[in-house]
Amino acid sequence: MSVAIAATATAAPKPAAHATSADHTLRALFAEEWSDRMRDDRVYATQAGVRDYDDQLPSVRLAGNWHLPPAGLPDAFVQCPEADLSADVAAP
Repeated sequence: MSVAIAATATAAPKPAAHATSADHTLRALFAEEWSDRMRDDRVYATQAGVRDYDDQLPSVRLAGNWHLPPAGLPDAFVQCPEADLSADVAAP
């Protein structure tokens, strides 16, 4: 008998046979939020497997803004002249 009680206590609750209006409203809200997030963050959308925005991803070509230093680098590093670098570091 204790086995039956333990199995009943650990069983996952069964979903309701019919969804309420509040359920539909909440699901619609979640779907809209997900859709908005995918539209607003196209890179995340691609990482999440949503391919609807792949044609709108930012360019990764070297002709873009690749030469801009990342924020937060020390000024001495950013202003390091290329001529001061050794050939193996300066090579593309």
